[in-house]
Amino acid sequence: MEFQESVSGHLFTNMDRLEPPVHQYLSDLKIKLHDYSDISSFLQTYKSHIFVEKAACNYSLIHSISSKDLIINKISPISLMKAVKNTRELRGLRECHVRDGAAVVAYLAWLKHELVEKKRTDLTEFTAPLKLDEYRQMQKFNKGLSFDTISAIGGNGAIVHYKPEEKTAQVLNANEVYLLDSGGQYLFFSNNSNKIIRKRTVF
Repeated sequence: MEFQESVSGHLFTNMDRLEPPVHQYLSDLKIKLHDYSDISSFLQTYKSHIFVEKAACNYSLIHSISSKDLIINKISPISLMKAVKNTRELRGLRECHVRDGAAVVAYLAWLKHELVEKKRTDLTEFTAPLKLDEYRQMQKFNKGLSFDTISAIGGNGAIVHYKPEEKTAQVLNANEVYLLDSGGQYLFFSNNSNKIIRKRTVF
């Protein structure tokens, strides 16, 4: 697929997630939309040079490119721009970590008390993190989770992207390793506009 002068870029995404105003906005910018499933066939026929950050690109996409001579391996300029934070953004990041860290520490202290001191046997991978949600909601500017919490006991901690379900979640205990992978979102103010910071914590 050759570059078309009427097209300024191509965006591969889940089309069902885009509302009509977004479609129109991208159309006005001459961005051509494609479904995720079309990206391999697109790359196989695309004949222009392609900037690729190989360290961040999966094996399948790299090998879908019609010719390796077309690949220009460079760090994404978008990544570099995102890495540069102004003073207010840095302050927001620090405040976010303090608030979310306080919520996580409070949760872990609560969990230890419930399992070790009170010897509770009714807390599960699904129900226990609900307490973490409560602690997060107490934090100023909290806007909820940044992704579904991964809460796993024992062998479940070895399952990639494990998500506990209410009916099948394992009961927590003080004798096995407990994995917690969780993140919160926090609002902060920068240059008179609201921004959301996503923070991730893994224990």
